[in-house]
Amino acid sequence: MSGLCGGRVLALLGICLVLNGRVADSATGEYHWTYTGPHGQEHWKEKYPTCGGDNQSPVDVRTDATHLAHDLPPVSVLGYDAPSQTTYNMTNNGHTLFVKLPPGMEMSEGGLPYRYEAVQFHLHWGSAGRQLGSEHYVDGVQYAAEIHIVHFNKEKYKSMDEAMKKVDGLAVLGVLVKVGPRDNEVFTVLMKELGKVKYSGQQTVVQAFSMLSLLPKELGHFFRYNGSLTTPECNETVTWTLLHNPIEVSVAQLTTLTTGLVDTEASAPLASTLENNFRFPQPLGQRKILTSFPLPGQRQKGLRVGDILAIIFGILFIVCFIVLVMYCFSQRRKTSRQSATKRDVIYKPAANHDGVQI
Repeated sequence: MSGLCGGRVLALLGICLVLNGRVADSATGEYHWTYTGPHGQEHWKEKYPTCGGDNQSPVDVRTDATHLAHDLPPVSVLGYDAPSQTTYNMTNNGHTLFVKLPPGMEMSEGGLPYRYEAVQFHLHWGSAGRQLGSEHYVDGVQYAAEIHIVHFNKEKYKSMDEAMKKVDGLAVLGVLVKVGPRDNEVFTVLMKELGKVKYSGQQTVVQAFSMLSLLPKELGHFFRYNGSLTTPECNETVTWTLLHNPIEVSVAQLTTLTTGLVDTEASAPLASTLENNFRFPQPLGQRKILTSFPLPGQRQKGLRVGDILAIIFGILFIVCFIVLVMYCFSQRRKTSRQSATKRDVIYKPAANHDGVQI
């Protein structure tokens, strides 16, 4: 009986240690947030006040409330197709699958005011048998997963750490993921090595790949708004570019991702699957979401050249019409005055010198 009680006590202590390990590392004192539970996303703002700010991400993009901006050209990605290294570093950090990118990959244009250097990408997903895991929603629809490619403003700041504290410091390219019939090239590479980073803290190297395989072909259709990082400390320093068209991964690839990782270290007495690592949509507040492409029923921001010319010609037409009306009115009055003058003249027959009319 005592042995049984002792076993239960040890098991309870093990559970407490695991739970405590997710809150604070006993060696470093580092705070560990979670997506659910007493230290889940509803409580982030208690430790990280910015997480309760007015410009938080992700959001639910309501397309009928977006604003069409005609001056947003396609985003430009440089170096995405030609990696400068033969391998990338991949890590399970306990919250997501994290891939560090080498220098040389940039994002610019698309209405972005600066050039931004890519430093890493990571993923957000759901759980096994539930193909819902994106952070951003579109018209209330959640996608299967989402990829975030994080860039920092290389023109003004020297590093990611410096830039993430500045209001214009970061630019994140968001890619929605849906399930399709074929494997995705990049996911094939990542899933092949996933077993090497099963536990939190583990890392490995993967064969370098073209980042273009993580993007849809159409880079000219996107949503743009100002927001934040979607994990603590939730810095409100991100210019978001959320691509409208999703990429596809196979069911098998998504299943491997949602079941293949653990959110605790290998030495932990209990392990739990790393799943549902997405933040819920945050209030949009007074912010506006711009689009680079037209959508039914949306509002418009700015005018196209054709619209401007149409307005100019319209104004000229109105001016010409008014001038014409005034001219006609003036001519009519002139004619009326001339007629009146003729009516006032009395005709007298001519007379000779003797006063005799002739």
